[in-house]
Amino acid sequence: WSGSFKLRDIFTGLSQEEAEKSIIVFDEFDKFCEPKASVRGDCGFANQSELLKMIEGAKIVFPADRGKPLMEFDSSKISFVFCGSFELLMKEKAKAEEAGSIGFGAAIRKQVGQPQDKTEIVPEDLVRYANIRLEIAGRIHQIVQLYPMTAQDYDRILLDEQISPLHQLEKQYEVKLHLNACARKQIIEKAVETHMGAESRAGAESR
Repeated sequence: WSGSFKLRDIFTGLSQEEAEKSIIVFDEFDKFCEPKASVRGDCGFANQSELLKMIEGAKIVFPADRGKPLMEFDSSKISFVFCGSFELLMKEKAKAEEAGSIGFGAAIRKQVGQPQDKTEIVPEDLVRYANIRLEIAGRIHQIVQLYPMTAQDYDRILLDEQISPLHQLEKQYEVKLHLNACARKQIIEKAVETHMGAESRAGAESR
């Protein structure tokens, strides 16, 4: 989301009917919302303002501009999926919960409810810790949290012919790669240790 890219570019080439039935998956939404310094203030907040009207569900009009035709459609039926790791949110909320778990009953609270390695996120947390506008957070109907990847998950990825980064490297460089159990274990251990994933570790080890 930089340079000359505008919200209307998401819908380039779509008819009115297609635009109104879209599902927009916004990857790394947490990075999009983070405050960014500029002469005009917080760019993260300004970027969200562009999205707000569309998320609210309204008639959207993009005027003709530089060879791009006029676009008009109703955004009320468009579904938005916001993805992200929200690392800053998780760290800040963990600190807040740790500070608030001192005193009588703290040990009991840690033993019940959510697993300790999975902090439950609610819409208020998006506003408090992730710099997401209240108007946007209030329109997020469901928050789905994923557990961290495990060593078993990474092992399955490396062995899967469809998604394994090793098979992708084979196609890219027209070579044949083979990992024995020991080498695969080393990649998995590094992926778990660095939290950078099996893809980056496999690429580094193969080189």
